[in-house]
Amino acid sequence: MKLRDYQNKCLDAIKINFESGINRQLVALATGCGKTIIFAHLPGLMSAKKTLVLAHREELLNQAKDKIQTVNPNLNKVKRLC
Repeated sequence: MKLRDYQNKCLDAIKINFESGINRQLVALATGCGKTIIFAHLPGLMSAKKTLVLAHREELLNQAKDKIQTVNPNLNKVKRLC
């Protein structure tokens, strides 16, 4: 899945901030701009061993799971806890 230019810039900024020691970051984008796709790239980008996704709707969790598995097909497990 090819990312849009602003999504690549967002991921670059997240990585730079993280490497600078900024662990708490917020991405704010309008509906339909690809926030789920952006955070689906984070486990591979950050070499994270574990990633937790919280949402208030089941369909958002299902969407996140699908996108994360699509972007990172080699992840060991993507599971739902609730």
